[in-house]
Amino acid sequence: MLTGDNERTAKSIAQALGIDNVISGVRPDQKEARVRNFQAEGRRSSWLEMDKRCPALAAADVGIAIGSGTDVAKETGGIISSKTI
Repeated sequence: MLTGDNERTAKSIAQALGIDNVISGVRPDQKEARVRNFQAEGRRSSWLEMDKRCPALAAADVGIAIGSGTDVAKETGGIISSKTI
């Protein structure tokens, strides 16, 4: 899991979801590069977006825009939900 959230919050969310690998504190301008680095290593990526920071959403193998995401995020996402999780 890669997130801009602080380490404590990120680890709490990851634990609830059963995710072992957590990278926290990533700035918005760093997220797309991180996604592309994962892909260069042969990994697949998905990106869940509820905000307007879309470069990582567009770069991911699967982009998911939900809830209160901006129109730009909704246009960029491959999967779009109007439901808030």
